[in-house]
Amino acid sequence: NKELQESILALDKSQNMIFTLTLLALESKDSNTHGHSQRVSEYVMAVANRLNLAESDKTNLWRAAILHDIGKIGIPDVILNKSSALNEEEWEIMKSHPERGEAICSKLKFAREILPIIRHHHERYDGKGYPDGLSGESIPFLARIISVADTFDAITSPRSYRVAGTKEQAVKELQRCAGSQFDPYLVEVFLEVYESVNREEDCLGDRYAGLSKNS
Repeated sequence: NKELQESILALDKSQNMIFTLTLLALESKDSNTHGHSQRVSEYVMAVANRLNLAESDKTNLWRAAILHDIGKIGIPDVILNKSSALNEEEWEIMKSHPERGEAICSKLKFAREILPIIRHHHERYDGKGYPDGLSGESIPFLARIISVADTFDAITSPRSYRVAGTKEQAVKELQRCAGSQFDPYLVEVFLEVYESVNREEDCLGDRYAGLSKNS
């Protein structure tokens, strides 16, 4: 989308540097997140284009998708890269990453509009998510989009404790959880567009260096 590309390229060099450094810092810390934020951003933009969202919403959605897991920088390595299931105490610490991410991004002027998206991307449609237990349409719409894409990519990507699941498994999980974990309408839209996304991993450094060069 030309207008979105122009909006993204309008980010000044300091903002692009922040995107690059924060993502590289996160990926160097968490072995499970390599390429994850980039892929999630591509999935959510496919949804945004299908829904004909306003350009401002597309820009905020893209930024939030890139930064949604940035709070994991504050999670201890022993928890992030554990090769077995987390215990209850560890899980509570892991669940703090949306709030940590909100706190980090609150210091970035250009990220202020996406703070609710980052904070609420792990809420559930049935109100059983975190950190605030929001439900249904009280969850920010753009956060609901990221929730679906985030889960799909998590299932289809390898983790330190399991191999990657198949797209078919991910589709079944989204369908199973539509209306409970996820907004059922957004699951429907996602399943219409996800195959259009190229899963070939790009080098984040090259991608964002290119943005900086052109801005």
